[in-house]
Amino acid sequence: MQEIELMQVYELGFHIVPTIAEEKVANVFGDIKSLLEKNGAVFISEEYPKMRPLAYTMFKNEAGKNEKFNFSYFGWVKYELSKEATFEVKEKLEKNKEILRFLVIKTVRENTLYGHKLSKKEGEKTETPVVGVIPEEIAIASEEEIDKSIEELVVE
Repeated sequence: MQEIELMQVYELGFHIVPTIAEEKVANVFGDIKSLLEKNGAVFISEEYPKMRPLAYTMFKNEAGKNEKFNFSYFGWVKYELSKEATFEVKEKLEKNKEILRFLVIKTVRENTLYGHKLSKKEGEKTETPVVGVIPEEIAIASEEEIDKSIEELVVE
């Protein structure tokens, strides 16, 4: 009996070291996609790597010395691939000196990104309700007024 490999949808997010020339980013991105393709990946969507500030300083050991990075080229690829092939891809990505860090997660085929359309525009104010605060325009009813309102609503 032949076992069928189940395909799973994954997303690979990666940081490329900022020390490579901008014109070589396309080559690194192409190498990542070629690695996936050689292992049987079917591409769903992607975002070309762009230089971005990092939320915290990352370190990478290069030539026996820890290099600090505060920026990187960040990109991602969503693809479908078997679990076994994904482990092989991860092993090869770990050896790639041009990749600062990467993460492979299981996901769904559907688009889970919220684009700019749903985010607020620059300078736009958003009112956040404060719990426990009664706006001035709402008057507090007395117990007598509440009883009177209830009596009016009760059908006899």
